[in-house]
Amino acid sequence: MTIDANTGQFISLTKAKEFVNNFKNLPGTGPVNSHFFGSNKLQQVLTQPGCIGLRMYYAFEEEQGAFRQQLVVVGVNSDGNDILDTNLILDFSATCPPHCPPPDKSL
Repeated sequence: MTIDANTGQFISLTKAKEFVNNFKNLPGTGPVNSHFFGSNKLQQVLTQPGCIGLRMYYAFEEEQGAFRQQLVVVGVNSDGNDILDTNLILDFSATCPPHCPPPDKSL
């Protein structure tokens, strides 16, 4: 697979729900089902010079001796390298739970 501005593939709602349910039903996956990042923050990462897309790292944030699932989002350049020379590395999403949409409005 090449890494460029068109990497990725759109999938159907049915397939997306299947994938999400697979994750939710897998033992030991943790309490976080999803992460929300605001569009302004994502745009700031995407509009860095040379940025062609995003890479998302699974992460754990330590909070009062407990670990909480997070995603770390970083821009990627056309060589497939993370853009690390800026302060535009995104974290601290709003997680679900507790920030969840109603069941009929979510995957």
